[in-house]
Amino acid sequence: VFFGQLPKECENAKEVSFGMRFAMSILALLCILTGLFPNLVQKYLTAPAGRTLFNVKAYIDGMMGDGYAQATMGTNMPEAGNRAIETVGVWNPVNWLMLLMIALLAICIVAIASKSLEKEKIKAVLEATATHPAPKWLDLNKEARAAKVLSIPTREEIDIPVDEQLIVELYSK
Repeated sequence: VFFGQLPKECENAKEVSFGMRFAMSILALLCILTGLFPNLVQKYLTAPAGRTLFNVKAYIDGMMGDGYAQATMGTNMPEAGNRAIETVGVWNPVNWLMLLMIALLAICIVAIASKSLEKEKIKAVLEATATHPAPKWLDLNKEARAAKVLSIPTREEIDIPVDEQLIVELYSK
């Protein structure tokens, strides 16, 4: 009803298996519970993960036994320091602002880099075609790096060698 008529290519589609529906149900339930009880997520997931991140030695010793971190890593163990675990959580608005700023910076860098690559490609094409005159059906302005199609080219105006009969034979198979 919402998406209109069923497309013909989807007529033979089958329902996913029970295992897939069960996994999707568990993920949906976890998303709902996370939204309803964010403090529990902070207390039992985010804060312990933050403590582990900032105190690697205690985590390794807790998992492998006392003294294991010192024995394997020597004196190169990072110090835990006094860090506020509450600021590690996802519920702190400052963390969301920092994430947004990093994402915007990354998008700007990618946009600028892609535009500079496009300019280099255009420059290379213009240099490669500098000795060739523009066809009659194309208005080319090399200084402004712009082109305008004046008309659809006829077969006589296309200077690339093409054997139309071979194309017809290929697509008629």
